[in-house]
Amino acid sequence: LDGAVSVPVDALSAQEAATLFTRIAGTARTSRDPEALELLVEACDRHPLATTLLAGRFRHREIWDLRHLLERLARSSDPLDGLGEEVFVPAFRFSYAELTPGTRRLLRLLALHPGPDITVAAVAALSGSPPGPAGDGGVRRGIEELLDCHLLTEPTLGRYQLHDLTRAFALRMSTAEEPERARGHAVGRLLGYCLTSAFRAHRLTHPRRRAMEPEQVSVYAAEFGDAQEAAAWL
Repeated sequence: LDGAVSVPVDALSAQEAATLFTRIAGTARTSRDPEALELLVEACDRHPLATTLLAGRFRHREIWDLRHLLERLARSSDPLDGLGEEVFVPAFRFSYAELTPGTRRLLRLLALHPGPDITVAAVAALSGSPPGPAGDGGVRRGIEELLDCHLLTEPTLGRYQLHDLTRAFALRMSTAEEPERARGHAVGRLLGYCLTSAFRAHRLTHPRRRAMEPEQVSVYAAEFGDAQEAAAWL
């Protein structure tokens, strides 16, 4: 819309999320178990929409208590299953459809990364982009597009993170649209990057210790100028 201003909504504080949940669900049941309430809002990553949807669902399940809701979430392998799929999935699909094809693929592959955050170099390995400045440029453009669409965050300079709900959606898309062989190759490239980079870093930080060199050297692996730089990577 003309004149509209984009206002990103950050995660709530633990207290704010608990207050929001209680305001929607009511105090009758939430006040009985403050610890369970704290665990529930953390399970939502203190995301405002996720907290709102979960509280609304709990409000209309009068025989449930907070522990029962926690158990249901714990049993679900997909966070979207318990948090109002009918709202989240269409919203994610809309944002997903707006991405360029290359960035959609990047999002699908990012869901395969098991860690909490990821660097540009690791994203390049995961995506299989050409090594060097040209490939890095394409990866950075994809990352910027995901940041602009609020599908990716940058909590620390140069380190990028998927919200758990975004990851769950992206993993669905990865399973549906990315061939199993391609997913396996992506994970293999990422592991190769990590192993080769770790070997090089270890060789500089502990030159007298022997380390097993990776069978295949990753073309994406980091190069370190000195032991201090290597230690920072580790």
